[in-house]
Amino acid sequence: MRPRTRAPRDGGYVTPAFVATAGFTMILLVAVANLLVLRYADGILQSAAEEGVRQGLATGDATSCAARAAEVVEAGLGPMAAGVAPAVCTLAADGAIAGVTATFPGWLPLVPTHDTTATARRTGLAAD
Repeated sequence: MRPRTRAPRDGGYVTPAFVATAGFTMILLVAVANLLVLRYADGILQSAAEEGVRQGLATGDATSCAARAAEVVEAGLGPMAAGVAPAVCTLAADGAIAGVTATFPGWLPLVPTHDTTATARRTGLAAD
């Protein structure tokens, strides 16, 4: 008759520790990816405000300024554009100002809602 061998005592704890570590790593990865996407969205909003100001100065129309900003937001953010409010453009004799405001929810409960505003101001050239 063969003697019975015992399994090592710590062998059963390796799997739960690995699962917990892998789960925590995945949560951390998603949180970092969400923060990177939010930084990208901030850049798109700033570009939209700048493009809106350029369009507004070129045409002298606040409606075309807001429309151009909306185009840039839609092209850059796609489905995330639902969280963006319509652009606000103001034209004056000395230049133009455009502002774009957005609210983006976090992907995880750990990531808070991101409220952001991008503005652009440009002075106009003197008309001949």
